[in-house]
Amino acid sequence: MAKSSRTATERAPSRSGETGRVPTEAEVRERAHAIWLAEGMPEGREVDHWMRARRELEREAGLD
Repeated sequence: MAKSSRTATERAPSRSGETGRVPTEAEVRERAHAIWLAEGMPEGREVDHWMRARRELEREAGLD
């Protein structure tokens, strides 16, 4: 059997849930909506919620 040239850390994420994949717009939208609901549906915080959602998803994917 041929030995892989990739190291164990390249083959498997180091943290649970890491995918290395950029979150889709739909995933960010869903997370931002959940944040909005959790914060009591405040008005005027759309950009804050969107950016927070994107950061959280990127961190979970191991892209931070």
